[in-house]
Amino acid sequence: MADHGHDCSGGALVSGGPLRRGALAALAAVLLVGGSTLAAAPASAAPRTCAATPFRSDPAKHVWYRIPAVVRTTAGTLLAFAERRDSMAPSSDTGDTDVVVARSTDRGCTWSAPRVVAANGTDTVGNPAPVVDRDTGEVLLLTVDRPRGGTSYHGLHLQRSSDDGRTFTPYDRAGKDLFRLPGWAGGLTGPGHALQLASGPHSGRIVVPIGYERDGRAGAYAIVSDDHGATWSTGFDSQGADHRQEGTVAELPDGRLWISYHEQSASIPVGRGRIAALSSDGGATLSTPFTRLGLPTVSVQASSLVLTGKHAGLLLVSSPGTPDPSVRRVMTIFTSRTAVPGASWTRYPVALDDTPASYSDLVQLDDETVGILYETGRRSWHEGIAFRTVPVAALTAGRATASKAALALPKHARAGRTLVVTARAIVPGTSSPAGSLTVRVTGKHWTRTTTLRIIHGGGGKRVASFARVPKGRYTVSVVYSGSPRIRAATAKAALRVR
Repeated sequence: MADHGHDCSGGALVSGGPLRRGALAALAAVLLVGGSTLAAAPASAAPRTCAATPFRSDPAKHVWYRIPAVVRTTAGTLLAFAERRDSMAPSSDTGDTDVVVARSTDRGCTWSAPRVVAANGTDTVGNPAPVVDRDTGEVLLLTVDRPRGGTSYHGLHLQRSSDDGRTFTPYDRAGKDLFRLPGWAGGLTGPGHALQLASGPHSGRIVVPIGYERDGRAGAYAIVSDDHGATWSTGFDSQGADHRQEGTVAELPDGRLWISYHEQSASIPVGRGRIAALSSDGGATLSTPFTRLGLPTVSVQASSLVLTGKHAGLLLVSSPGTPDPSVRRVMTIFTSRTAVPGASWTRYPVALDDTPASYSDLVQLDDETVGILYETGRRSWHEGIAFRTVPVAALTAGRATASKAALALPKHARAGRTLVVTARAIVPGTSSPAGSLTVRVTGKHWTRTTTLRIIHGGGGKRVASFARVPKGRYTVSVVYSGSPRIRAATAKAALRVR
């Protein structure tokens, strides 16, 4: 609910429709609200949506949940996987780490308590890469094992569930379920869901992307299985000049695979770290080399998904989508439907507010709904892992939420002193909307402008200061620039400086 109280600058903060011309002239110091309108869709047309938090970190106990992965079983159950890190710091990749799972049988609205499915004492077991075998109904879970505090890898572990994710085969600490296949170069699986091909000569093949950096070599490769995970071999192997990390793979309608990683290097411009390539032979080789997507996001893990059914062919990529690609905020689903996948993008912020966000994974629930499991929180993306359903129509319709902009001016403005203006964005559904506020003070001989990004937790308000304003009459205006989900709005008011 919007806060319609008083601002500390002394001007009353109110909300409403446009003021009449006569009323505007009668106010010496006023807050004026302007907005945009949006027709609501009929309630019956809106698909059911859910939002929940399956994993909540507990900083007091040094327990952190990181690295999400999610799949939908053949019975329709959602299985959410994550790393449970018992360490002083949530960003520690080499501490005592187990893999946990939570189940939902109501499309992600409620979840079971997390339980451990993969652990090896104080070793690091992580990077969950689950996949559902459509032919057998089994859920396969691949993880990576390495000694605590070390950088070497024991190998890959494979576990199975044949009862809809209720139980998994034991994690064998003796290493019987651990394998090193010919050509294995170490590295980290996923993280995020792996892929089983649905069409073409390699239908049924399981493809797991891996990123590695070992013995001075950095690159990306895949492991594949054509017998439901009984045996494995290496697929494509692309050595890179930069550190290629955390791959994701999706199947296009023509059977080609869209394979994407992010690179980390001081030489890569911010927002240019995501790369992608295509494979025409089920992941055995690359038919096109890795090229930069120009996707406006920070270089961090991402998830990809190509929809089937009614919206077949729509490519989705989830990643933080803040306009400042140097920080991890604003979880966004990017979509593309071009002949060259990923050549152009539209964006859909998952939430209206400007919250921290980092790793994520995508899952299709049905023809009309996708789900996203992602790291987020009010102050830090280490706080937990949330799940949210998103109507596919929202990704493609281009609709936006209405917003209002507001101004609070001082009752008495004195010439030669600093003018303090409080600007605010008001968006139904969030108290901390994403976007920025541009405040402009316009006079006959004196004009100043400043743009301020809205800070999460600030109630959509920002304070703009203008030094040594001369005597005269001014128009003060604010433009709220929202996000692809929030329409821009403006407001203005008259001000006399005596």
